[in-house]
Amino acid sequence: QKLTSGVAWHTDAENSLLHLAVTLRGSRVLHSRRTRRTATATTTMRDANSTLLRRPKGQDQPTTKEEEVLERQEPGDVYLSSSTLMRHAPRFFDTDYSTRVIAIHARIL
Repeated sequence: QKLTSGVAWHTDAENSLLHLAVTLRGSRVLHSRRTRRTATATTTMRDANSTLLRRPKGQDQPTTKEEEVLERQEPGDVYLSSSTLMRHAPRFFDTDYSTRVIAIHARIL
């Protein structure tokens, strides 16, 4: 029998506040989204006399960028996360018994 799974975004229950996973066999991909704060954008301009003007300190607006991160998990790979606090999606590939994925998951509240 062939087993199929895709990507299902979710957050875990409270008992995954600390989540350890070890891949023993097969491969899968862990999808997650991270928001990165980029360098503060400083606006500069010149006045009528070509004097360089900058915004007063503290008025610069930092920017954020959300990106999806894909981390392939192969036998021997380990990850530690707080799956309760982050949206993630494990992705499994079409498989059968001989190519099955085996992973250990340990959760601590």
